Amino acid sequence: LLLHHSPAHFPLQLSHQSLFSSLNLFSQSLSIFRQMVLAHKPFDRHTLPVVLKSCAGLSALRLGQQVHGAVLVNGFGLDLANSNALMNMYGKGGHLVCARKVFDRMWKRNEIAFSTMMAGYGMHGKCGEVFDRMVEAGEARWCDFYGSFECM
Repeated sequence: LLLHHSPAHFPLQLSHQSLFSSLNLFSQSLSIFRQMVLAHKPFDRHTLPVVLKSCAGLSALRLGQQVHGAVLVNGFGLDLANSNALMNMYGKGGHLVCARKVFDRMWKRNEIAFSTMMAGYGMHGKCGEVFDRMVEAGEARWCDFYGSFECM
């Protein structure tokens, strides 16, 4: 795939980046992002979750931490998709403390946030531990994970 550096091609590149990431072609996805950065093309809140997914897929923690900085500097720190992608990246990399810090700083949490935390801890054999703490602290209820059941 030959990519040009003209502005008209960057929306196409972004869609290729998303496609590559969804197909687990993480290196290709990061290559497109690198081209965007080198060409000084702006990115928005939709770009960085794709990059973070690719970082998680490649266990590229150092790059993921740099992207975390870009999330914060660009004002996307309160965006749910970016926060969930950060938790996923840190969780898959075994950096559960960092994942939990992102979770704790979220102003709004949804089912994806809870599931992402559970998956991260579960990958490292600590799922019950985090779930029990969340329930005890009133942060989660059983229905947060089983949406088809009503909470009473």
